[in-house]
Amino acid sequence: HPLATNAAATYEYAMGRPLTINIPGRTILVDEVKFRPRDAATAAAVGSVYLDRESAAVVRLSMTFTRAAILDKRIETLVVTLENGLVRERYWLPRRQEVEVSLAEAFAAI
Repeated sequence: HPLATNAAATYEYAMGRPLTINIPGRTILVDEVKFRPRDAATAAAVGSVYLDRESAAVVRLSMTFTRAAILDKRIETLVVTLENGLVRERYWLPRRQEVEVSLAEAFAAI
């Protein structure tokens, strides 16, 4: 997992664009961190995570997977998106989870 303690051995990271969330009385700075495996042949994730700069809490995580990570050969792409919402202006808790599965063309007609 790209956020695991030892993930830097498997993944490389790059900063994306920061964004600002304004709520009454508070401005929240969120940093996008893009990640991908160092070796594309590895079973791993590719995507980006948005982190609250103050708490390092996950605001949003969107990722797809390398071919080696998808064991079912009928699946062409698999995208997972997790969005957290701010509760009591303090806790980032799950708000929406989405999984998108695209089948390979040869299997889509079945």
